Amino acid sequence: MVIGAVIIVALAFGYAKLTAVWHITESGNERALDLLLRKNPVAMTLDAIIFGPIAEELSFRGFFFSYVLSDQYLGREYQAATIVINGLLFGYLHSGNSLVPLAYYTLFGMVLGTIYLLSKHDIRVNSVTHMLANLGILWLVPG
Repeated sequence: MVIGAVIIVALAFGYAKLTAVWHITESGNERALDLLLRKNPVAMTLDAIIFGPIAEELSFRGFFFSYVLSDQYLGREYQAATIVINGLLFGYLHSGNSLVPLAYYTLFGMVLGTIYLLSKHDIRVNSVTHMLANLGILWLVPG
């Protein structure tokens, strides 16, 4: 869990540096979260650290992987394709069609998808990893 969260926070640092150097505007998702965080910091912090990760993991990893990876599709190639597709879906829904945010959120989702498979589909591991990553991003990544 900790390794996954550290990888995601490292991705967030890289993403923050790229957006600053290339003067890339933040995604709609990031703008909305920033606005809500300024208006109600306690509720949004709780949402970003607890409720959001649980809801996203249940839907993006729990439901998606349970539906797509049935017993007949457990080969490595199929699992890898599922991680990539799940990551792209996660990335697109978090970034829209802006390329750099799409790449960052896709990698974020792929790390979580990999953790889900490595943890033998234990959604609790993913939820805690996602929580730790969001906590690290809120505290450590310059915004």
